[in-house]
Amino acid sequence: MFCTLAAWLINKAGRHFEQPQEYDDPNATISNILSELRSFGRSADFPPSKLKSGYGEHVCYVLDCLAEEALKYIGFTWKR
Repeated sequence: MFCTLAAWLINKAGRHFEQPQEYDDPNATISNILSELRSFGRSADFPPSKLKSGYGEHVCYVLDCLAEEALKYIGFTWKR
């Protein structure tokens, strides 16, 4: 679910990213997600294995960063 959500957010942020399939190599998928994260100028100073479980602090960090990039791309602003 993490990889699917991350792929959706990357697409919403204006980048083309293929939705991961069930039989895709999870290491390659996670590596591609981290590459996209870095291309947005975000740091990922943790090993990809921290994302493989699909939960935890690092997963939340990646999803938060991707969500911020998606909101920036669509021009979302908070109102008072």
